[in-house]
Formats: sequence, structure tokens, C-alpha cells
Amino acid sequence: MLKIQNETVMRSYKMASDRGFAPNPYEGVLTLATCKPGIRRRHEKGQWLAGFTSKKLTGDEIGNEKLIYLARIDDKLPIEKYYEDYPEKRFCPSADNIYAKQNGTWILVNDDAIHNDVEHMENDLKGENVLVSRHYYYFGKDALRICEKLRSRINIPVGQSCYGCFTTGSDADAFIEWVIGKAKKIPPRTGMLGEPHGPVLPSKDTGFVASSWCRNGRASSKGCS
Repeated sequence: MLKIQNETVMRSYKMASDRGFAPNPYEGVLTLATCKPGIRRRHEKGQWLAGFTSKKLTGDEIGNEKLIYLARIDDKLPIEKYYEDYPEKRFCPSADNIYAKQNGTWILVNDDAIHNDVEHMENDLKGENVLVSRHYYYFGKDALRICEKLRSRINIPVGQSCYGCFTTGSDADAFIEWVIGKAKKIPPRTGMLGEPHGPVLPSKDTGFVASSWCRNGRASSKGCS
């Protein structure tokens, strides 16, 4: 785990999908609650997280990646606590608050979620935590093209990476300041500044729905037995 006293730390990774799900930029809070289990376990409060385009998502070749979002992580919550503390994230577009414990067993509470099978559930729960940001700049499909001068100062993985890679100190500071400067020209200047590449799942207006899937893969109309 990287810990540098009094230095800015920014972790970068490439996104293979951008459906407003991982991360979810809705409701005035950006959350990474699914996918990237290694990052969700290791990333720390106060560090920055940057998601970039990939060849799989947009066809961007190595060296031409664009910034989809930049976020300062303000909270790192256990998945169980996230379910209780952020009910709005259960019903927003591409809702990511989809796992809860029932009688001590994890269940999927939204059959319509983007991740709605046992394989995804197992992988998501390996992340243990949800990363929460209230200071974020999400550009989505209007991803920022990075000027060459700055591109040479930041580290972006060549391909998909379990843990991403780091940029620290003055290099991270310069990049973050540049992004914030760009965001100031786009109303509302912070938060959700663009729409996801999509497709986005519509918001839900229903309450708790216990899924037929539980962590051990057995079907039950009442959740896990």
C-alpha cells in the first residue's frame, strides 16, 4: 500500500465500461461500489482516483487515453454500511447500492442491476469497501483529452489493471489543478459534468426487492436460506 506523507497521491486506471455504474456519479456523490475489488480494498481516504478511457471502451490507443473522471476519495465504507447510509443509491440511474446482508448472508437486492448474477456478486464483494467522493469531476462521454505536456507527467496503465498505477507529488498536483481549471468552464463546474458513455439503466421508484440470487448461488424467492 502506498503511503507518502504530505504528498498528493493519484491512482489511475482504465475503464472498460462507463454506464454510470462503476463509478456511479448520480445524487451528488460519486461512488465506486462494484468492479475493481483490488482498488476498493487498497485505496485510501484523501487520495485521488482517476478513470481513463480504454481501447475496449472508446477505441483510444495507448497514449491517447482521455479522462472520464477525477475524484478525491472522502470516505471508505464497508459495503454493508454503504447500503444503510446511501439509500438514494439504490434507486438512482444505474444504481450501485445492490448488496445487503440478510440474516448474516449477502444477497443481491436488485434483480435489474447491471450486475445481477452470482459471478459478478462474488467479484464485487471481494472489494469489501465502497469508495465515496463528494469532490469529483465526472466528464463521462465528454472525456477530457490530455495535453502531451501533462500526459508525460502522469502514469496510466498500459492495459486493464487490478490496482492501477500512481502519480504523486507535484506531477499529481499539476494534473489535478489542470482538470479543475477545465471543469470550471463547464456548468455546474463540479460533480457530474457529462453523461456516461452508456447505456444507463433508468432509475427505480420501487422499494427493497430481494433477489433470487444469494452469494452461494442457490435460488430462493425469499433471498438466501
